Amino acid sequence: MQKLKTVIATSLIALISFAAILHTACNKKNNCKDVVCLNQGTCNNGICICPTGFVGTTCQTKTCDAVKCQNGGTCKDSTCICPVGYEGNYCETLQRDNLIGTYKGIDTCTGSAPTTITIIAGSLNNTISIKGLIQSNGTLTGTMTSKYGFTISGNHPSVNSIPVTGYGSLSGKSLFISYTIQVGGPLTEYCSFDATKQ
Repeated sequence: MQKLKTVIATSLIALISFAAILHTACNKKNNCKDVVCLNQGTCNNGICICPTGFVGTTCQTKTCDAVKCQNGGTCKDSTCICPVGYEGNYCETLQRDNLIGTYKGIDTCTGSAPTTITIIAGSLNNTISIKGLIQSNGTLTGTMTSKYGFTISGNHPSVNSIPVTGYGSLSGKSLFISYTIQVGGPLTEYCSFDATKQ
């Protein structure tokens, strides 16, 4: 009889312990119930575990691991810093592409004359070739300084020993170029070209 009482008491203690464990497990709070993890993050005990390339309490911030900059661009704070001559979210676009085209306008130097120029891609990724400026069939080189701006350097298309320098910018479809022809000694011609992209 004593043995039966011991078995019953031991079984009862085991049953109460199991019920207590079961009760605790069933009433355990779901810490992930109100947690929303972004960008395929997963919740573990109320905390978002973020995939590679994302950080933050909800995996909301992209890191440089998820950013692939092109054309020599470098990532800083999940943003591509592009080298001169490139733009775009991933440095995928050549800035000079904004300028390529045909422009009609007035070239003003010693006089004013209707002029058409053509801007094409230069030999380097950050350069353009300007054909027809100074009422000539020659070509000047422009070097990109910003998304729509450039500097001009080179020699006069008709007289190779005369230097030409200047700058230009495109605003919408309006192109403005200011340039200087160093004829020789103190003699300098200051010129401009106002045109519209065709």
